[in-house]
Amino acid sequence: MSRALKLKGNELMVYALIYSFSAHYSCFRLSDISYITKWFNISEKTARKAIESLKRKEYIEEITPNTFDIFPLEYYGVVRV
Repeated sequence: MSRALKLKGNELMVYALIYSFSAHYSCFRLSDISYITKWFNISEKTARKAIESLKRKEYIEEITPNTFDIFPLEYYGVVRV
């Protein structure tokens, strides 16, 4: 998988997490970055860097929440496999 995707380290781990949630729930709701930081034991800066890199490479897509949502969240859905 890592060779086909051309991802390494933290990018690959974060992508795998987002992809698995997206496969089961159609998206990954990220209300708090601490979920990723605790899951992989990485810093918030590292987690955000991995997410930004994945968005830039178009592996994930940020979906803007509806303005009527009571609890605004960031959503990340898988773009390509």
